[in-house]
Amino acid sequence: MVFFAVGLSKNLTVAYGKHVLFDKVFVDYRGAYNVTSGQFIAPVTGYYEFNLHALEEKGTYLYLRLIHNGTYVSHYLQLKSTNVKIKQSVNLRLYRL
Repeated sequence: MVFFAVGLSKNLTVAYGKHVLFDKVFVDYRGAYNVTSGQFIAPVTGYYEFNLHALEEKGTYLYLRLIHNGTYVSHYLQLKSTNVKIKQSVNLRLYRL
């Protein structure tokens, strides 16, 4: 079994094209999440589910992408709304390197 849960301890603005570096690791069973790079590397071949939860503050915008080996597998764009909560799930077959 492999699982990890990470989060942010404060609001964050990330430049376009940069990774979100989560500063709060709740659990990282098997050590697959790299806090320095913001990347998850599958320790075993299998199916993985990734769940994303985010909140866009009033008067801002939110653009999120989940990228697997250079390919966008999920994206979300919200322009200047009122405190929108986002939840997305993606299932991927990943191979151990």
